[in-house]
Amino acid sequence: MYQTQETVASKIKLTLSLPETGGILGVSINDPYTVTAFHFDSTGRTERNTYTPDVDSLNRVIAEWAEDGIEFIGFVHSHPKGGRKLSPPDVEYAREIMRACDMPEILMIIYLPDTQELHQYVLKS
Repeated sequence: MYQTQETVASKIKLTLSLPETGGILGVSINDPYTVTAFHFDSTGRTERNTYTPDVDSLNRVIAEWAEDGIEFIGFVHSHPKGGRKLSPPDVEYAREIMRACDMPEILMIIYLPDTQELHQYVLKS
């Protein structure tokens, strides 16, 4: 189970105020189970029921993080009211990322703006 720093959780709640927005999460290589970094995907595509990350932009952030000792660990994105669970497309996308990045697991957090709840899921290969 991952812990999320309060400052990161607060930033997520302030930034992902609408459904189907998102960003990436990172952990320090010295503390691999505490989420210490969040980057809002301001150039990702948002549609009524879909958030599509800007992969090129996020890959640049992941490379910058690596230089600073921060490891990409997963994604956070917001869902509409009541959508606490990962959708099948969420799971499929997460598995694609795990394969592409050779990750043994990925952290996925669903944020519900209407209730300000964070729901954490860890998918393993």
